[in-house]
Amino acid sequence: MQISTENGGIPQKAIDGIISVLNVAAGKAPMQISTENGGIPQKAIDGSTSAFFNGETCTLTKTERVPWWYVNLLEPYMVQLVRLDFGKACCGPNKQATIVVRVGNNRPDLGTNPICNRFTGYLEEGQPLFLPCNPPMPGAFVSVHLEASTPIQLSICEAFVYTDQALPIERCPQFRDQPPGSTATYNGKCYIFYNRQPLIFREALAFCRNRGGTLVDESNPALQGFISWELWRRHRSDVSGQYWMGAVREKHLGSWQWLGGDEVTVSFWNLPVGSGDCARYDGTKGWLWSDTDCNMHLNYICQHQPKACGRPEQPPNSTMVSENYNVGANVEYSCDEGHLLVGPSIRTCLDTGFYNEFPPVCKRIQCGYPADIANGKYTLVNDSVGYLSRVMYNCDEGYKMIGRAQLACDIDERWNGPPPRCEPIQCGQPPAIDNAILTASENNFIYGTEIEYTCKAGFHLTGSAKLICSANGQYDNLPPKCEEDETTTTATTTTTSTTTMKPILVTISAKPMTPSRRPIRPGPTTIRRNR
Repeated sequence: MQISTENGGIPQKAIDGIISVLNVAAGKAPMQISTENGGIPQKAIDGSTSAFFNGETCTLTKTERVPWWYVNLLEPYMVQLVRLDFGKACCGPNKQATIVVRVGNNRPDLGTNPICNRFTGYLEEGQPLFLPCNPPMPGAFVSVHLEASTPIQLSICEAFVYTDQALPIERCPQFRDQPPGSTATYNGKCYIFYNRQPLIFREALAFCRNRGGTLVDESNPALQGFISWELWRRHRSDVSGQYWMGAVREKHLGSWQWLGGDEVTVSFWNLPVGSGDCARYDGTKGWLWSDTDCNMHLNYICQHQPKACGRPEQPPNSTMVSENYNVGANVEYSCDEGHLLVGPSIRTCLDTGFYNEFPPVCKRIQCGYPADIANGKYTLVNDSVGYLSRVMYNCDEGYKMIGRAQLACDIDERWNGPPPRCEPIQCGQPPAIDNAILTASENNFIYGTEIEYTCKAGFHLTGSAKLICSANGQYDNLPPKCEEDETTTTATTTTTSTTTMKPILVTISAKPMTPSRRPIRPGPTTIRRNR
């Protein structure tokens, strides 16, 4: 197995994981530069491949300077991936070759369409080569060109052209009595080919309408090419097939009208036109149109709108909710935790069989672990650092937060703000008291600072000698006081009296004298810092 890595090659597991893509090459119209030994170009799109060169299922050109093969998809698609299973190896021992895949709407044999991808290397017998178009490339023609140093043969056992814009037949109406393989899709519509129960025009129209469809009632060159190709490959051995179409002659108007009433302006008549009032695809005329009698019994093609869009692709890391996938139904998407929804959250199934929006993507958003902060810590609220996850910061005791405490992981994979700071709580200047000396453990009076008071000589301290700055920004006690020491004086007087009587000694204790008090001026408080 080989994978082209030029122009955005993708790994095999990614190719295997592609969903909702369809191979639109199967059964379409191929061509190649030449044919040898029965290796016709149709063998590359017949639905069978081989691990080695097999003349029954692989194409083979003659020896050419630059051999090519292409397929006409009959309508333009956005081609995403081309897979080629090669038949014969190329180009001898130790000789490399170049495979070029082009996609476009010009004649593919001219080699002028844009290049989808190019691979240079060894082409091994029976081995697939995956060539993605990155970005997807629009076109109705996909061509393969082999370039080598010498003339060489090109052999392809099977070619696959993948797109997600083709309508799968699984989205079309299904009926028990319809022939196997009778359904084909084109440009968002379903076509069911009935060739086992011929009916007259009126009955065929009623049959289609009863099943929710109608006879083919429109035309353009691309649609005519699609229908004629489908009829050709269904009737290779019977070119006399005839199928009703939805055009009728309005004699009073003198023109042909579609069943919906519009005039037929783009036509593919096989001239000359006769006098019949109904029209058919005529196998005897290369599937051009012929007028005919409306009462003839012919095959018919029912044209339908899709009934559903099918289960849509579900992005990784998402949840998808829908009651059903029918036309008109909605599909809702949500992303898993840690992922951002990029794209629509709701898609609606349209009557074309496709959803109205491209599927969303659930982008994983990771912000990384938050920044640590001094004197604090953080907690992951959701235990993750994905999209919309939150982080909560807290400061240690004695510190206050400056900034936002909570941040969220944003779409740009960053937290939606700077981390906060934790600054120490301050209690302010300690209260000064008279006749005291103040000693502080810190000169900025932050949380935990100890303030110690000492009274001057002649004063004694009343209250707590020590204050501590608390986590609430207040000191834990009221300041003390320095009160003057009190002094008590007692005076004793002795009096002697001489009389004719016997002398008596009398001791009189005078009242204690009231200590004199002088005015005291507030003395300065001395603050010392312990070192």
